[in-house]
Amino acid sequence: MKYIIALLILASLSFAWTNDATTDMLDARYDYMVCNVDYAGNWLLMRGECASEHNVSVFDSSDYMDDLRSDLADIREAADEDDSVDFGINSLQLSKHSLDLLGALVVDALANKSLGFFACVRTNEIHFQENLADCRVAAMENERDASKQYVNNEIDYANTQIEELDAIGADTSGMEAVVTHAEGLVDDIDPAFDSQNPTEVRKLYLRHSRLLLLFRLEKMVSTIEYAKPIIEAGYNRNKEEILEKSNVLEVDTLTLIEECEYSSSISSPVQYSSQNAECWIDAAELFHDFNSIKLLILDGVL
Repeated sequence: MKYIIALLILASLSFAWTNDATTDMLDARYDYMVCNVDYAGNWLLMRGECASEHNVSVFDSSDYMDDLRSDLADIREAADEDDSVDFGINSLQLSKHSLDLLGALVVDALANKSLGFFACVRTNEIHFQENLADCRVAAMENERDASKQYVNNEIDYANTQIEELDAIGADTSGMEAVVTHAEGLVDDIDPAFDSQNPTEVRKLYLRHSRLLLLFRLEKMVSTIEYAKPIIEAGYNRNKEEILEKSNVLEVDTLTLIEECEYSSSISSPVQYSSQNAECWIDAAELFHDFNSIKLLILDGVL
C-alpha cells in the first residue's frame, strides 16, 4: 500500500496552482504602468508645445508612444486572462521600449535647443510630475493590499502541501524554512510600500521569485528522499535506472538550492535579478528531469 501511495504522490506532484489574488495583483501593477505611459505621452505633448513656442525642433515621438500603448494593450489582455507569464514578458517589452524612448530623448536634447525651451519644459512639467506622483501612490496602495493577499495565499497553499507530505512521513524541513522566509517577506511589504520607492518594491518581487523557486526545489528533494527507499524495496523492473537518475537529480537539486540561497537583504537588484533568471533556467532542466523520472516509475509497473 505504501508503494502505491508513493507512486500516486509522484504522479500527482505538480507546480501548477492558481492564486485567487492574481487578478488584483496584475490589475494594480498594470495601473502603475499606465501612470508612467500617460505621463510620458502628456510630457511629450507639452515638450512639443514648448518647442513650437521657442522655435526649436523636436524629434517625432509618435512611433515610440505607439509602441508603449501597444505594450500596455498586451499587458491589459494578459491581466484580463490572469496570465502571469505573458504579463511578465509584455512588461519587459514595455521596459525595453521605455528605454528606447529615453535614449531618443537624450539624443534629441543635445540637438540645437535653447535655454528658453528648457526653461519652458521645466516650468510646465511640474504639473505632470505631481499628477504622476498621485497616480503612482494610488496604484501602489492597491498593489500593497494585493501583494499581501497574494503572498498569504501562497503561504496557505504551501502549508497545505507541507501537511500532505508530512502526513506520509516525508521530511518537509526545507519547505518549512522557505515558508518562514515568506512570512518575513509579508512583514516587509508595508515598509517597502511606505517608502514609495519603486526600487524597494521591486526588491520584494525579486525575493518572492527566489522563494517560489526554492520552495519548488525543496518540495522536489523531499519527494525524492521519501520515494527512493520505497522504490528500492519495490518491484519496478527498471528501479535501478530510477534510483540512479533520482540520486543524480537530488544532488543537482541540492547544489542549486545552495547556489540560489535566499537573502532578505538585496544590495544590487540588478545582480539579484540576474541570478534569479539563471536559477530559474537551471531549475527548469531539473523539473524536466523530475517529470521524466515520474514517467519511468509509472512505466516500470505498467
